[in-house]
Amino acid sequence: MITIMECPLSYLLLTPSGQQAGNGGAKAAIDPDKEELTIKPSSGDTMVIPVSEIVDISGEDYKVSLSLESGEKLVLSELGYNYDDFLRILTKLRSETAQKEMLMKESEKKAPVVAYFTYSAKSGNIINKGDCTLALLETGLIVTLANGEPLRFPYSDIAQFKEEDSALLLETEDGETLRFSKMGWQFDPAKTALSGIISALSLSTQNLLREMLPGIDQLAIRKIAALMRDGKAARKADIEAISPKAWKGLEDKLASAGMKKEYEFLKSVSQQDKICIGIKRGLMGGLSGDYIWFIAPVYSLDPRKPGNAIAMEAYSLKPPEEGKTGTQQAPAAPVIRASVSPGALYPDLQDITESDEPLDKAGRATYLFRITGRKEYAKAKSIGELDAQADTLIRAVNRCMLAINFRREPIYLDEEKLEESQYKKYRLAVRKIPALQTLRQLFIGRVIHSSPEQWQKDVGELLALNTRAQDDNTK
Repeated sequence: MITIMECPLSYLLLTPSGQQAGNGGAKAAIDPDKEELTIKPSSGDTMVIPVSEIVDISGEDYKVSLSLESGEKLVLSELGYNYDDFLRILTKLRSETAQKEMLMKESEKKAPVVAYFTYSAKSGNIINKGDCTLALLETGLIVTLANGEPLRFPYSDIAQFKEEDSALLLETEDGETLRFSKMGWQFDPAKTALSGIISALSLSTQNLLREMLPGIDQLAIRKIAALMRDGKAARKADIEAISPKAWKGLEDKLASAGMKKEYEFLKSVSQQDKICIGIKRGLMGGLSGDYIWFIAPVYSLDPRKPGNAIAMEAYSLKPPEEGKTGTQQAPAAPVIRASVSPGALYPDLQDITESDEPLDKAGRATYLFRITGRKEYAKAKSIGELDAQADTLIRAVNRCMLAINFRREPIYLDEEKLEESQYKKYRLAVRKIPALQTLRQLFIGRVIHSSPEQWQKDVGELLALNTRAQDDNTK
């Protein structure tokens, strides 16, 4: 646990334009409980800086430079022998705060390892590099850079990993490369732990598939599990290429979850080979039970048909433990019906959380995302153009849901709501997770299951509206 640290120093505060806003002697205090840095000048007003508002930390020539969310820059100097401890504690606190606010907090499977990290794009261009700590968590690895910036990579996104010149080389499904070197004696333990975690996740998915699909042979189960590792949604075409019977079994599970009419409606208007279904055992945050989710892409070249959207929905196959309580329900997004308790319509089921708390009582909802601008959609010359755009968005939905551990509030809360105290915890995730930024930008609406008839009407209206080429190319 981080301890409170207090020390004297000198400070220099610069405005976003680079003008001096204050300087002089001061006392500084890092409070891990409040997650704050306090600067008390010898003369002048006290500055209280939430650690979550520190964009960047750097240390050089015994000076600690902080870039703040406000655009200001704070330079701290003359720390004397406190310099190393001050920089280390502040950097660690920022990293831990960022992990929590970026929805990365999970149990560690292995203690962090010091390494040198190189992150490269598919093209070979380096995205990031430098000294780091590598932590292997339950569903993803966390890379914390020297400035306290954490990066999360879900294991489900790792296509392969291997040893190369005493380094771990991981390749994502999008062709990005993660290379970890200079681990010393920790190399073999890290490699063994990573291999064990990925194998365990694969085995967990296989076991869940065996329970859900008892008539499917074990070779097919293993192949399908590779597509659906740790909750990832896999395409109908890919699963049917392995076992048509398995896809039918997954559809039957959607029906048994009480969503037969809703799924059948979305299926009837979708590009069916591109429908994706995912399963997971045990949601992050302590929710017990299994859950299933699906992605349905709705588009065509026929302007008379509804489309230009991807629908997403997820729900639990088992109720939560008795005696658990929910939290305050999230506000409705810019659609449509007041929510009702899921138990009112589906008394044998409980939807997975719409909030950061695992047992929220929020009603079920369908989330819709725009594939492209309405004018661009109307001008599409071939179904192949729309296929490519839909595939990109499906990958973004998959990545985002895994990155935020299936919390859905960060997707639809508007900027004003994100300023409210109970939702500020999502601001860093919104700012730092590219897939989440994409989904927020393309978010059309959230349709509550007030009744099957009303749900279908509301979804149909949104789909119809989103195909029309009007003045606005994005709405």
